[in-house]
Parts: sequence; structure tokens; C-alpha cells
Amino acid sequence: MREQKMKKIIALGLFCLFSMHPTVGQTIRLQGTKLALPEGNVIGAALSDDLIFVQQSVFHADGPTVRSARRILSWSLKTNSAEKERMLEADASPLGGDECGRVEVNIKARRIYVCENHESMAILNADDLTTISTIRCGGRIYDFAVDYLLQRIFVVWRSNSDVQYLTAFDMASGKELEQTKISSGSPSNAQLIVDARTKRVAVAEAGYQHSGITTYLYGCSYTGSMTCEYIEKLPQVSQIAMWGPEVLLASGLFGDDPHVCLTSVNLTTHATANQYCSSRKGVHYGVGILDGKYVVGYSGVVKRLHWKETTLDVSSSVSVWIYENGTVAAEALQEGDEGSFQGAARIACNRAAPEFLLYSVTSNIAYIYSIHDVVSDSSR
Repeated sequence: MREQKMKKIIALGLFCLFSMHPTVGQTIRLQGTKLALPEGNVIGAALSDDLIFVQQSVFHADGPTVRSARRILSWSLKTNSAEKERMLEADASPLGGDECGRVEVNIKARRIYVCENHESMAILNADDLTTISTIRCGGRIYDFAVDYLLQRIFVVWRSNSDVQYLTAFDMASGKELEQTKISSGSPSNAQLIVDARTKRVAVAEAGYQHSGITTYLYGCSYTGSMTCEYIEKLPQVSQIAMWGPEVLLASGLFGDDPHVCLTSVNLTTHATANQYCSSRKGVHYGVGILDGKYVVGYSGVVKRLHWKETTLDVSSSVSVWIYENGTVAAEALQEGDEGSFQGAARIACNRAAPEFLLYSVTSNIAYIYSIHDVVSDSSR
């Protein structure tokens, strides 16, 4: 019965929805498909071959109380259907909302990595989603990232004494390898990103102040012993991406400013710049880098109608820039999405192909996009 319901959802909600806007010197094209996943908010995803591994936050009734739980889903792009799904067991420290929603996948080893609760991560079998082993930290986990070359998992977490640590674990055994202090205090959340080629880590901590949410960026290195240093104080950030020493940060502020660009920070020189802009649209909420060749970002604009207590979707789109020169090469428009999708938009990039997923942590709707080189395609 459940399978029939899911297929019905797919049949109604799955269709190609993309639009190209030519730019000077454009050499690529975007091809996109809208996906309607099972009920539940998509809070994390990873792409690998023809599969998407999704983590969803779902609500269920427990007597008179409504509780949040986590669903792990493997979704086939070939059949446009769920292959496997599993609910993570609730325990004494269940995760709420989109807390630690990241998903990482090592398809060669058939392993998936997710947060199991506030203090531990689960390593799952990619074929049947069963738990293989668990990695435990000594406090609250904010986020994690993976160096697939060295087979290390990096975790940013907070101790009971309000100290933030960066800890490296062995991917296979879960054994702790190294640890260093990042900061003191009690941030509301933190994001982590790794560049395996340069052995660098970027950590973006968010904290509440009188002026709003502020982001503190730290740069870490594990070329020798693992060390971290403070880099820059920035406005509210929604998502980060990294290539070499450069960290790109997407604004988490309300998307009513059409002139907002991605912020670029160099971890080596500490230089900060506003790059990768989308004319008259602004770049907010979501950002990703595809193999150092393309930068992708969410470029929607919303308008708040206070007298109606609602948000109007002015435009909803993604933009693709050539990484080397910051030129907008293509755009894709989404039609029919409400403003609530925009403020929670995120991007997950495929590590093995020029492909990315746009999703919203307040929705079960996602868009899968592939980037095609027009010159290469025409020469075949």
C-alpha cells in the first residue's frame, strides 16, 4: 500500500522543469527534473551514480504528542522510486528539525554516514540501510565532513563545558585519531567542510547577538598535527562550500535583496570578497562547488507582505558560474514554489559527476540538475 502511494506521488510530481537564459560566452546547458519525494522535510542528501541518499525529518503522533523522527531513504533516479527506507530509532537524545542532517556516502565501500542522535553517528550499509557501526563523541555533534582520500571523518562538536572541538575519526573503524580545540562558548549551530586535496577544514559557527545571527569562520589544517585558527566574523550564513583555500558562503539573511552575492574568504590570506553574483536576483541560502569547475548557488528572491503575514515568491532559480572567472554560464528557473521553499533551500553536489540536487529543509520537493558542456557534446 505504501509503495503504491509513493508511486502515485511520483507520477503526479515528477516532471522536467528547467529554463535556459543565454549569456555571453555560454558553453554549458542545465537540465533539471523536479522530484516529489515521500512526505517529510528533506534535511540532507548525497548523490552517487544513479542513487540519491536522503535524510528526512518526519512527524508522527505518539498519543497526544507529535514527535519528530528521522527517515533514511535511497532513491533511484532510474526508476524514480524509493529502493530502501528506514526510520532511525529514537533514543534519549533525539535530533529535531534539521539538526545535523548531513548525509555522506562512499559508494565503493557501500557505506552511508549520518548523525544518529546528538552524540553519535551511524555508519550504514548502503544496500539495506542497516547500521554497521557507531561513532560516539563526548558531547553535542553539530556537523561532520569526510576526507575520502585519507578515509577520515571530521566532526565538530561541543563539550559539556561549552568548548567546540574538531575531532578526526577513522572511517572504517570509528577510532578517534586526532582532536583540537576550535573555540569556547555556545554557538547555536556550526557547519563543517573539508578539502581533501589541501587538507584544510573550514568551520562556520553561528551565534545569536543583539544585532542578529553572526557567523564566525575558522580555518583548520591537518597537513601535520591538526590546528585551527580564527579567520573572520561575517553576517548570517546558510551554507558553505570550499575549494582549495577558498571558502564560499551563501547568505542566510532574508532573500529580499537582489544584489547579494556569495562571500568568498581565503583561509590563507584572510582576504574577503563578494563574488559570484546573479544580476537582479541575489544569491542566498544554498551554494556548492563541482570539482573546481563550476559554482552553483540558489538565486531566488522573495518579498515579505507584512499586512498579509505571508511571503511572496518573486523568483526562484539556481545559477551556475564558471569557477575560474565568476561568469554566469546558465540559470534554471523553478515555477510554482512558494516563498517558504526559498528560505530553506540547500544544495548537495555529486563528487563524481557534474550534477547537483537543490532541496528545501521545509519541503519534500527537490530538483536534480545536470550540467552539460555544449562544446564537448557537439563534438561527439
